[in-house]
Amino acid sequence: MHNVLLGVFRTILKHWLNSFAITCHLNGVVTGGRKKQICCDFERTPRPLTDLKWFKATELRLMLLYFGPFIFVDMLDKRYYKHFIKLHSAIRILCHPTLHCTMNNIAKNILEAFARDFMSLYGEQFFVYNFHLLTHLADDCMLHGKLDDFSAFPFENYLQTMLHYIEKAPYPLQQFRNRFSEHISN
Repeated sequence: MHNVLLGVFRTILKHWLNSFAITCHLNGVVTGGRKKQICCDFERTPRPLTDLKWFKATELRLMLLYFGPFIFVDMLDKRYYKHFIKLHSAIRILCHPTLHCTMNNIAKNILEAFARDFMSLYGEQFFVYNFHLLTHLADDCMLHGKLDDFSAFPFENYLQTMLHYIEKAPYPLQQFRNRFSEHISN
């Protein structure tokens, strides 16, 4: 979640918005009954790319794994689109229940190529630690399972509940422990 979506993919989208002045309003993509075809994991209605700074990780995931290949094909230069498809393909493989193991080497090679190509397309100055971490993501999947098995999504969904347990700044851990204990005993 943090590495791929909020790190790498958001950085690329920011670059596209600033460099190519692309605009896209995603509501048109989900009208006409297509909203029903979107997985229930994606509860947010897609927003325009101009609202990128407010995008949540689930919106970025929807764009990377589902809408992106169809939306960006006509919006981007062929080199940038092929580069995006490398990220899309590798992450799709690593999110799959069986392909993350059977096609792991392919995903690893694609992510390594993505990282190399990134420097030539966008410049070495934008190649930060998140991009380097991508090259190790396939190895992590071999150790921990598919990406969804060790992503931060389940914890982020519970974060708001946890924050409601804390009322004041002093002693937040004790407050959380007490409220959580009350919650469990009810």
